[in-house]
Amino acid sequence: MRRHSPAVDCGIVATLIFLNLLVIAPFLTTDFSSQPWNNDYTYIGMSRMFRDRPWSWNSLQYGGAPFHYLYPPLFHILVLALPVHSLGRAYHLLSGASYALVPVAFYIAALQLFRSRRLAAALALLLSFSPTVLYYLLPDFRAFAGNYRHGPWNFVALVASNESAHTLSLALVLLVLTAAWRDRWLAAALLAAAVFLLNWAGIIGLLMVLTAVGVARSRDLGYGQAALRVAGVAGIGYGLAAFWITPDCIYTTKLLDRVVLRHIQPSTPWNGVTWMVLSGATVVLAISLWPRIKPAGAFVLALLAISGAVVVSYSATGSYLLPLPHRYVQEFNVGLVLAIGCLAAAAWKWRRPLGVLVLAVSAIPAVPFLAKAWTVQQRGVDPHSTLAFQISDWLAHHAGSARVLVAGELEGSLNIWADVAQAGGSAQGVSNYLVPAAHRQVTLGCGAPQTEARIAELWLRALDVRYLAVHGPASAEHFHWFVRPERFAAWPVVWTNGAGDTIYRLPPPDEREAVVVDLAQMKQLGQLRATDDAQFLEAYVAWARGIREAHIHWLSPERAELRADTRPGEAVLIKVNHDAGWSPSEGAIGRDPIGFLLVNGTPKAPVTLQFGASWSVWLGRGITAVTILLLFCAIWRGHFAGSRLSWFWVTATVAVVPAICAYGILPLHTPGTVAVAERAYGRLQPPLISPSSIVDGVTFAQPPLARGGVISIFGTRLGSKSDNVRVWIGPRTAEILYRDPNQVNLRLPPDAPPIADVSVEVNGCRGNSFAVSTK
Repeated sequence: MRRHSPAVDCGIVATLIFLNLLVIAPFLTTDFSSQPWNNDYTYIGMSRMFRDRPWSWNSLQYGGAPFHYLYPPLFHILVLALPVHSLGRAYHLLSGASYALVPVAFYIAALQLFRSRRLAAALALLLSFSPTVLYYLLPDFRAFAGNYRHGPWNFVALVASNESAHTLSLALVLLVLTAAWRDRWLAAALLAAAVFLLNWAGIIGLLMVLTAVGVARSRDLGYGQAALRVAGVAGIGYGLAAFWITPDCIYTTKLLDRVVLRHIQPSTPWNGVTWMVLSGATVVLAISLWPRIKPAGAFVLALLAISGAVVVSYSATGSYLLPLPHRYVQEFNVGLVLAIGCLAAAAWKWRRPLGVLVLAVSAIPAVPFLAKAWTVQQRGVDPHSTLAFQISDWLAHHAGSARVLVAGELEGSLNIWADVAQAGGSAQGVSNYLVPAAHRQVTLGCGAPQTEARIAELWLRALDVRYLAVHGPASAEHFHWFVRPERFAAWPVVWTNGAGDTIYRLPPPDEREAVVVDLAQMKQLGQLRATDDAQFLEAYVAWARGIREAHIHWLSPERAELRADTRPGEAVLIKVNHDAGWSPSEGAIGRDPIGFLLVNGTPKAPVTLQFGASWSVWLGRGITAVTILLLFCAIWRGHFAGSRLSWFWVTATVAVVPAICAYGILPLHTPGTVAVAERAYGRLQPPLISPSSIVDGVTFAQPPLARGGVISIFGTRLGSKSDNVRVWIGPRTAEILYRDPNQVNLRLPPDAPPIADVSVEVNGCRGNSFAVSTK
């Protein structure tokens, strides 16, 4: 490779950017897509919150939480920095640019690994347009990608799931690899800090790549120095990002995995196949440590071993080695393309035509994908025509400051158009895990309808929810995450579109946001045992109505003025989540039995309630400040010139050790309601029919379905062989012909109505329902 050919490199980079942007042109030119349930609406909603809301207290989701729990900020800052009016368009432009940057960063990294422009460019084109051998190793992913012309996984991840922040993280991670390979350790650390501020999945991908770099660089640096330097990159990267990724932010994200994710996307227990995959990954990793293997080959083997263990074990057995293991197919695919590069380089040295043949064969799957890549991309729609906008707009104009409960696609999209507080949210940014668990109880509680209706009402009163948006079987909403929506039919209706969607108002009497409560009575309530503990909820709701009203005036989401006539033994209950950052101008704060805020004391004047930085946030800010100071000192004193770079791991240690200590303290203060929430997510597992998954059992055609014919229903938790399973077609059950946990085949009754409500019941627990047309 010629040392100085910047014009050639610029030409290759420009070509890669142009071709990748051309492939995703429909996506790139989209404003709002036709899929309000997808991640793009969630990202746009969060960007709007970053733009319009203070970065202190997030009062709009899950009963409130520190704003930095919502999401790392960098992706949303970049969205807001684009000079376009629409956030939807800005999101798609940034996502498209991120997609095009991945092959560019890959080319730069491959150029360092193989020292060949031709090979690096060829591999970047393979990464851009060919699925290579990925789908042959992962048949489940092949089936999913078939809906997207078996495109390269970066394309599938962007178009199907809108993993935009992770895509941008992957580009930066590849640049971290390049910088570390060239001994630009400070540059690698700065890029790592950007990854920490972009995306949680990207952070794990960064650690995978850094581990592989450590294995590869151990040949010239030695094992100890290689480990210290890559650990220094990760440590300093975290230190620079610790002002936002504070210890409490990391801890609440860990709780999200433990309480929520492992239950809504359950992992199968480890089995013999899982251990075989792990054993194979261990062997590959051990081979990568063999000194006779060249550094590029060692890196590729190590990356394949680490990322492959996660992805292959999930694909083969459904076992989770990491949360949401499907997210790391992108890193695994990078390793596979680099492995093709190793094979092509070896073949080229032996017989040049053979090296070309390896690349040509790998490129063949790109042909059918490129022929119709545009056809599988979503086209834009006017967001005002969507159900999500219609309900959000009504709530924005009528809900006022009241809290609402919505489900499904509205949880992520509500805050695009409305500053309305909800009991749900964007599936992250939670401080009080009992709130989403109660949300799940209201939507998916599948006990006796009258009992569940009463428990739902008690929870809505306890959480100070005034409005409930419910989607019936005929709704156009994507998920239908309400079990037995008829439970709420007796409640006052304030809006309906006549097509299965209804907004109910909680029956009188209205609850009050702030009340004076008796502390002695609170102690008599005892502990909440489960989210369906009706006895506790009855007592709690009666207590939370208070002795007398307190007056609270919110000056901003993080500041309020409180007036109350309190006496000894009394406190003011404010129905927002407790957090260590809250402080009153007089008195002290505490938490009530479900995690809401108590202001104790007997003030004689109005009290100002202020949310500020907690000790964990101050610690994170201090870590960032000290990390920056140490880096400047190292630069000033010329420590970059040294060969051992001891300052590097010292700075990383100073950043990481305090965070580890704080992380060790935080579990000691975890409230007992977290365990209640975890049990609720484990217990509330009704059978759920997947969207658009009631089809003709022979042709798999969409409705209308032939009466008397065989139909198939696909979903989750549809019952094992030992379960008692029934399928309801309206008020009647149907004849089941075949079933497994994810599929039920049945015969549609000959006298089925023209529009039939379909639901599955397992052991007396009936799940969600969809209305289908018959003929």
